[in-house]
Amino acid sequence: RAGCSRHMPPPRLLLLLALTPPSLASEFADLCPGLGFPESNLQGLVLDFATDDIGDDYNKLGGFPGGFTGAHGAAADCFPNTCGGTGMCYGEPCPKPAGAPCGCGCQCSNVDFDPADQYMQLVGVGRIFDGTGNPPTIVDLKVTNTSFYMPWDSHQNGRAVDAVFPQISMASETTTTFQYEFVATGTDTPFTIDYDFDFCFFDMDTGPCGGADAVDPLPTTYPFSCPGAYLSETLRTCGISEHFMHGQPKADPSDLISDYICPSTGNDAVTTTGYLEVTTGAAAGPVLVSGDDVDTCIKVVGIQEGRGSDNPHAFYEVFPGFAPTDTITEPISCQDYNTCPGTGTSGGRRPPGNIDNTITCTPDEIGGSGVAAGIYPPESGGFRVQLAENPLRYTLPKFACVTYPAGTSSFTVEYTVSPNAADAEPGYGRAFLFAGTALPELCIGPPPSPPPPTPPPPSSPPPPNSEPMPPPSPPP
Repeated sequence: RAGCSRHMPPPRLLLLLALTPPSLASEFADLCPGLGFPESNLQGLVLDFATDDIGDDYNKLGGFPGGFTGAHGAAADCFPNTCGGTGMCYGEPCPKPAGAPCGCGCQCSNVDFDPADQYMQLVGVGRIFDGTGNPPTIVDLKVTNTSFYMPWDSHQNGRAVDAVFPQISMASETTTTFQYEFVATGTDTPFTIDYDFDFCFFDMDTGPCGGADAVDPLPTTYPFSCPGAYLSETLRTCGISEHFMHGQPKADPSDLISDYICPSTGNDAVTTTGYLEVTTGAAAGPVLVSGDDVDTCIKVVGIQEGRGSDNPHAFYEVFPGFAPTDTITEPISCQDYNTCPGTGTSGGRRPPGNIDNTITCTPDEIGGSGVAAGIYPPESGGFRVQLAENPLRYTLPKFACVTYPAGTSSFTVEYTVSPNAADAEPGYGRAFLFAGTALPELCIGPPPSPPPPTPPPPSSPPPPNSEPMPPPSPPP
């Protein structure tokens, strides 16, 4: 896409689902921290997308061939369009299949749009444990668009080998609803989940500040936010029982994920203020599925600039303290978010809008001038070079989670990508990512030991002799 626009290609949006079994998740050896419970003691839905075998996946969301080989056949061999080339859809949706066999931002040399079976099914990703030690029930996750869908580049759709996050590409200036449905593995038979589960949306941000509804005047320095910005990301969903994020923990502090959600006050505070606009109830409506209660709806809008290098690739990059000890030698903490680097400077001017994102603070101060100035550990601590020694605020506060209640078999999410700048044709797009939190709903302890056997009753004394006593002998 180089040469098409002065704007950088957009960052990606990640949404986080729930749960990963220890036998599959390389990041975590113990799902029940400090308890040592084996897998048989888990209770709830466990989703794990990271595997070296994706051959049974079906990957034709919306009829567009995905980028990873699976049951649909060969992966899409896509390459970027040149400016003004076939397949551009900036301003209005381009036709299917003519001109857009793999999306508005790419051309494909080996595949075409397929009108049949327009869905993506990720096979064997769900395991449902009942806490009794019985083998888990295996389910698939099937994703289907229920309204018009145009990807920016369908080569991004699906999951790669060993990737934690599957993803969905969307073109700019489009809104699409997607049904996420649990089905019995290898089938299209719906499966109801009998436990609550969390679903989280990560890397909610924007392209460059600007746009028809942008703040006026545009910000020039940090702190700033960009409501109405180009290429902003919005999601809506209904039927939830609660929502949570950094600065707003879950209602039940005993939930395992609560250990990794930062508070709203003190030196450990991480909040989403200036990063997300969150509305609930009628303000987040209308409902997406008939029968849902509008009071159960939520709308989340990214309002802070971001770029692709900010995207989290692993759970320990967004949940402080949530780190695999075998690879991360310097895990982050909530307090790290508010600790000034030793250099006294955090961040700087950067794309996409080149706004000055610098915090100047007192070296090593915790709180005070160090608020939001913390940085990721160096690459030597195990972190990716894209994040290492970059500000935590670029990634950490940009997610929101929801909880769907027990009895859910499917849920609907609406995603919107706002327009790009008129001089940035052909428009670009976003990739929405989803993954698991790698935590079970509950850790069920081993069954109680059986009570000791009841001792036998004490033996009865011998009964008295019932024979009459002989008379005494007569005297001699």
